[in-house]
Amino acid sequence: MIEYWRDASLAAIDVTGSQISQWIELGIPRSQAGGIGRTAMVNLAIEAAKGIGFNPVDGFHSQIAIVTHNWSNDDPQRPPGTPTWQDDDPLKPWWPTWIDGSSDKKTVCLTPPYDGDITAHEMGHVFAMDHDVDSDLKTDYKDPCCIMSQNGSFVHPKWQVNFGPAICLPHLIKQGWIYDRRVFFDNGGWMSQPEGITLPLAPISRPGARANLGIKLAYGLNGSSWDYYLEYVIPTEWNRGLPGAPYLFIRRMSPKYNGTPAYLGFISIPSIAGTTAEWIEPLGDVKFQVELTHFPGPIIKVSAKKL
Repeated sequence: MIEYWRDASLAAIDVTGSQISQWIELGIPRSQAGGIGRTAMVNLAIEAAKGIGFNPVDGFHSQIAIVTHNWSNDDPQRPPGTPTWQDDDPLKPWWPTWIDGSSDKKTVCLTPPYDGDITAHEMGHVFAMDHDVDSDLKTDYKDPCCIMSQNGSFVHPKWQVNFGPAICLPHLIKQGWIYDRRVFFDNGGWMSQPEGITLPLAPISRPGARANLGIKLAYGLNGSSWDYYLEYVIPTEWNRGLPGAPYLFIRRMSPKYNGTPAYLGFISIPSIAGTTAEWIEPLGDVKFQVELTHFPGPIIKVSAKKL
C-alpha cells in the first residue's frame, strides 16, 4: 500500500480498498504468516513494495506495514473473543497463528482494528519508548494514563475509533519533548528538609498556568537511588478516557527495557480548595500530599516528605 501513512495516523484505514491505492502481494501466503514475527512481516512488505518499483525506505523515518488480518487462518476451533497476544499458553493451538502487529523500534506492523491508540502506541515504539510497568518494576501495561500502556483510551466522536491517552511525563522527559524549565528538579536536598518540599503543579495540558508542569525529585538512601516523577492529570482532551477525578500520578523509572516508566501510585485531587489528600510510597517511605488551590490553571500544591 502506498498512501497509507495519513490514513493510519488518523486511524482511518479502510481495508475494503476505498482508501488504498493498491495492494501489494507479500512473498508469503496468509496461512504461513503467523509465528514468523513482526520484523519478518515488515521486511516482507518492504521487499514486496520494492518488487513493483516502490521504495518505502528512502525518505521515511521508519516503515509501516498494514496487514488485513490478526490471524494467519480462521481456525474454527478458536472461540470468538479469544485473547490474542495476551494468551501465551503453549497448549492452545491457535497461539502460533497470531500475526504480531507491533514494532521493533524500526518498523511497525499494524493489524486490525487499526485504532488510533494502537497506531500511536506502535509508533511510540519507533521512538524507542517501551511499555510502562507496574510498581513491581516488571509487569507491562500497568500505567492508567499513558499511550505506552494503552489504558484510558476513548472513542473519538469524529472518527468513532479509539484514541489516546497521552504520553506520560517520564517518557516526555526521556525523549526531550518537554521544556526543562517547566519541570522542577531537586537533586535530593528535599529529603533532608524537616517538612520536605512543597511546590505548585499544573497539568501538562495547561502550559499557560503559572506553575510547574512536572516535578522530578531525586531519591537516594542506603545504596538505592531513583527519581520520582510527579504529574497532575485531568481527564480531558487526550486523557478524557481516564475515569474518575483528576489525579496526581507518582512514577519512577524501572530498569526493565534499559529504563522505562514505572507507575507507583496516585492521589485523587480533592474537589474543594484547601482540602488535602495524601499517599505513602512504600518503596522509599515517602509521603506525598496534594491540595487544590484557588489559583487559575488549575493548580495544585504538592508536598513530598521523607518519613
